[in-house]
Amino acid sequence: SESSSSKSSGPKLRNPDHTKKAQALVEKAIKMSEDTHQGNNENDQAAIYFEDALELSKKIGSRELQGEALWNICLELGNQEKFTKASERANEVLKIYEETQHPDSITVRKQIRKWGETSNMVDNENTPD
Repeated sequence: SESSSSKSSGPKLRNPDHTKKAQALVEKAIKMSEDTHQGNNENDQAAIYFEDALELSKKIGSRELQGEALWNICLELGNQEKFTKASERANEVLKIYEETQHPDSITVRKQIRKWGETSNMVDNENTPD
């Protein structure tokens, strides 16, 4: 059963409505970020939904949703060429995915490596202001 995890972080509020809401936020944000790869406002809005979904999934203790929301935030950061930040946050995703035995943990690991290489190239070209 789910309640048998030894290291529980606070009370688990497994409210099915909250879970549905978080899932809906993630799906809405994914759809929004797929629909608009040029319009920045929509991407910002998608990012807000992902952050909301992340907060909500933490609150309800859903590691799966937390990972999914955070991974999508990472992908958005990658799209904005914020590779260092993307790979930092993706390391959190990897931890969650490995915990929950998520099938995408290999994909995440590869992407972190790619962002790492890209950010090194970008950082070498662009000196910080």
